[in-house]
Amino acid sequence: MPLYDPEHIFEELQVLPLAFTSEEIKSVMREFMIWEPYETMGKIRNARANGNVDYLSVGARDLSWQTAKLIGLANKKYFSTRAKTYSESLHMALQPEGYKEMVMYVINGNFSDKERVYLCCENLWLGLNKWFEELGINYKSESLPF
Repeated sequence: MPLYDPEHIFEELQVLPLAFTSEEIKSVMREFMIWEPYETMGKIRNARANGNVDYLSVGARDLSWQTAKLIGLANKKYFSTRAKTYSESLHMALQPEGYKEMVMYVINGNFSDKERVYLCCENLWLGLNKWFEELGINYKSESLPF
């Protein structure tokens, strides 16, 4: 049964993800990459270096979820529900290498081989960086801001 919506707010909200320019979307993706996946990958690497392999499954989940958000932005698509985010993102045209493999680990909950999980994270990280280059998004800075 449809919700009562005399102002047609839901119709307006449905087109919002498509209302932004490519440059605005790239700007959000650039900032998000720094605040989320970049930081998460650093935590994953530090955990492995410090022998805290229990964190790898948490980091893998975080990295895959963050990547799904970037995929939605790049494709100018919204997800129908959180529960369908992974399945919907796997069908989107623009996505980084290594994403599908990572999502399969997360969906199946297969984190027993910690080294394999770590390598999967590294593979997705490389794919994310290559993907950003292909999209023309540079999030890296060669100089300090001061």
